[in-house]
Amino acid sequence: CARWSFKVFKGATKHELHQAWKNWLNLDTQTRRTAYQRLLVYLLDRKPGRAMQYIHVLANDPLLRGRKTEAIADALGHLSKVHRRGKYNPNEGWSHDSNAVRRSFVPAFFHFFRKALAGQKEVCSQDLLYNLVDLADGKDLRKLFDCFVEHRTFLSFDTILHYANAFAKAGDFTSALRCLEELKKIMGSGAWDTVSDRQRLRWTCALILRKSIAKGEGFHNTAGIVASIVQLGIEMDILLYNVVMHNAMDAGDYSTAFKIYNTLQANGLKADKHTYSILLHGCALQSDPATFSRFAQHCADVAKKIEDPWLATDYLHYLYVRHQNDSDKAQTLDLLQQQYLRFFSAGPLQLINRRPTPTLLNLQPTSTALYIMLQAQIQAVLAISSQQVLELYHRFRTLVQQDSDAALTKLASDPIIWNAFLLAFCSKQQFASASELIKDMTEGSPQPNIYSWNIFMQAFFKTSQVQAAERVFKILRSRGINPDGFTYGVLLRGYARAQHIERVGEIMQHVDSEQEMKPDLLKMLAKVLDRDKLMLTLDKSRVLKEVQVVEKARIDAEEEEGRWREPQLTDDE
Repeated sequence: CARWSFKVFKGATKHELHQAWKNWLNLDTQTRRTAYQRLLVYLLDRKPGRAMQYIHVLANDPLLRGRKTEAIADALGHLSKVHRRGKYNPNEGWSHDSNAVRRSFVPAFFHFFRKALAGQKEVCSQDLLYNLVDLADGKDLRKLFDCFVEHRTFLSFDTILHYANAFAKAGDFTSALRCLEELKKIMGSGAWDTVSDRQRLRWTCALILRKSIAKGEGFHNTAGIVASIVQLGIEMDILLYNVVMHNAMDAGDYSTAFKIYNTLQANGLKADKHTYSILLHGCALQSDPATFSRFAQHCADVAKKIEDPWLATDYLHYLYVRHQNDSDKAQTLDLLQQQYLRFFSAGPLQLINRRPTPTLLNLQPTSTALYIMLQAQIQAVLAISSQQVLELYHRFRTLVQQDSDAALTKLASDPIIWNAFLLAFCSKQQFASASELIKDMTEGSPQPNIYSWNIFMQAFFKTSQVQAAERVFKILRSRGINPDGFTYGVLLRGYARAQHIERVGEIMQHVDSEQEMKPDLLKMLAKVLDRDKLMLTLDKSRVLKEVQVVEKARIDAEEEEGRWREPQLTDDE
């Protein structure tokens, strides 16, 4: 096998398919018939990076017509697992550009399939067809699925659901629903009636509904998707109604959400804990949460009755949001503590407050519930003095370091609570305390995340400490953290405040058009004194950004065309 491999790939680099093709044709007929399968197995084991070239050769060799189909399908199944793992050893024949290697598999499979495999409906294993989903982007996946439908390739129930789920996650509800339509067509009406009530199918429908609003298209698609699901013969259950209510609440259409809630009983359904959590969370996000106080209290009663910690947490969140702008932070904290103790164990709060606290239920508090309580306490003591915030932080840090309470330790594993303290310090310009906290995070766990650095950097900009803010930005980049849209927004506002017009132009390259029009940014730019220079800089930045967008689109299109271009091999080569 090693000798055959040497002959086939002699003079052929990893990218020179034509030379390998010529070398293969130079072998005598008997050798090609004898060697093709053993050499393929050898390459898959020793040089999988070369196996794709060899499969190209086999797929185009007319001498092996009819013999090679199963061997190629099995080889592609093996390689799909290798690509899913995403580990490419250069000693095994792989290119050093692992991203390009991974992205090349789907187009190569597509060409192999049409040339050598499409005629046999069941030649591809379900593992292979399943793995393709994780290796393809949205356009690739649509192209593959269209091809499978065209050639009536066998796809199992689980495989089709996997494709539907992938389309749903990408927000492509049209393709996802098409998968379900094809599934029904394949199974026939009798078999479909037996599977249409399967929970996995319902979860796929729920995913399609939920992700249909992911691309910012709003709630208007939901009704059409529901109609399609019902038309497929899938009955709406509480899971699917919950998703519809969730979509309505996210769209700010609480009227529709509550109309659906009020019709549940008429449809023979009963609200579950998820129903209440979805509606209550949506109520908290409305412009006037107090409007829903009666429903919120009903949710609290349900949470107490069924002893559900997450519904209780949603009620605390509702109260926190409803009262977050109240001037009396101590009163808000007292209210939250009273409600917290209706549900949760007082243990963690006793440790923080150093005083015994009675409790009605003894549920283990969720991390979110503890976060809400600590955040409220931070706000309450911040209204008194910055020193008390620092003392509270030290108390929290000590309890975490001593692993005094499992719930506190779990909360402390996420940067969000550390960032709450950091924001409090920065809001009062307590940079020594903020630096101490950043140092604690850097030397321990969790590490500062992008939100930590954004908070820290923004505080320096707000106090006109531009160089300090720039040092923070350099630190986050040196730690391998990618700036997000908020980071660039902080930089832009900071440089505008400091009248650094050139830097405003540089940072504007990274800001999207939606953020450019935010009122607070426009207000900040309006304060720049040299208006002519600012307008010239912004115009140059806009032109450069447009050129970069066009150039990127051109490069991407060329790369995509090259990725999908099928190698043409002929016998006379």
